[in-house]
Amino acid sequence: MMFKKRVAAKGWLSRTVNKAQELLDADQPDQEALKVIQKELEKRLNNLDGLQSDLELMIESESEMLDDIEKAGVFRDSVLCVLSNVVKAMMTMQAIEVPVICAPLSRPSLPASVMAELSHLPMAGRPPPDEPLHVHILVGMDYYWSM
Repeated sequence: MMFKKRVAAKGWLSRTVNKAQELLDADQPDQEALKVIQKELEKRLNNLDGLQSDLELMIESESEMLDDIEKAGVFRDSVLCVLSNVVKAMMTMQAIEVPVICAPLSRPSLPASVMAELSHLPMAGRPPPDEPLHVHILVGMDYYWSM
C-alpha cells in the first residue's frame, strides 16, 4: 500500500514539474503563476520525502534500501533542478537609465513584499520592520560617454 502511495505522490510531483517547465518555457513567465507553482512543488516534494522515509524503514534488505534511495535521489535531484529554475525566474532586477548623473539619485521606497521575496537570501542584518526600505545601489558606470 505504501508503494502505491509513493507512486501516486511521484506522479503528482511529475505533473507539477511538467507544469513548471511549461511556465519556464514561456518568453515572459507569469510571476504569480511561478509563485503558485513553487509552493506546489515544495508541498508535493515534502509529501514524497515523507513517504520515501517511511518506505525506507519497511525495506528489509540493506542493498535494496540503498538501491531505492539512489533511485529516489536521482528523481529528487531532477525536481530540485526545476524548483531552482522556478526560483531564479522569479528574481527580477529593474533599472533606470540616466544619461548623466548630475543630482542625487532618487531612493524609491520598496514595498514590504520585496523583503518576503528576499527572505531566503543570506543578509548581514534585517531592517527594522517599522522603517521604510529604500534602494541604495547603483549598478553600472557613473560616467556619461558620448560618441
